[in-house]
Amino acid sequence: GEKDKALKVWHLDSVFSGRYVDSQYGHTNYGTCMDILQGDRPVTGGADGTVRYWKVANDTHMLFNVHKREGYGSVDAVSLLDPEHILAGGQDGGLTLWATNSRRPVASVGGAHSARNPNRKDDAGDKSDDDEDDFDFTKAATARPTIDSDGQAEVDRAVAAPWISSLASIRCSDVGFSGSNDGLINV
Repeated sequence: GEKDKALKVWHLDSVFSGRYVDSQYGHTNYGTCMDILQGDRPVTGGADGTVRYWKVANDTHMLFNVHKREGYGSVDAVSLLDPEHILAGGQDGGLTLWATNSRRPVASVGGAHSARNPNRKDDAGDKSDDDEDDFDFTKAATARPTIDSDGQAEVDRAVAAPWISSLASIRCSDVGFSGSNDGLINV
């Protein structure tokens, strides 16, 4: 959904035509991303910091509060690993794994693309041995943007973790890929 915050359902009769079927509402701000694995069960992320797993036939959805930190609320990427697991990433730089049958995350990693992330490996496969062990992940995850004179958001990139801009997965596996504004793709 765009400004109306709706999930639009279309019946695609052919590649070149489609028929509007329904609108379903849930997000309190515009939708930013979507993935689908099964015909009537899309997952969406929104600028409201939530992920929603839809059951279109029932006109219902399950709500996951993902990225609620002030200044970094948007969920910018979602990927269904399998019918029961959703991977979500957003502007706070974190990745969260959800089970579709639970409102609590299965796992969560803050600063997933930060060069200072102690779990990140360098090109040789070894843990990075940067001299920056004192990096404050809490400060990075809660760094708030300021608005410049042109109305654009500016963030101190020295403390802000790179945000997650894309996600993909090998379907029905436990392998996911994340892309970020740092120009890297992590597995």
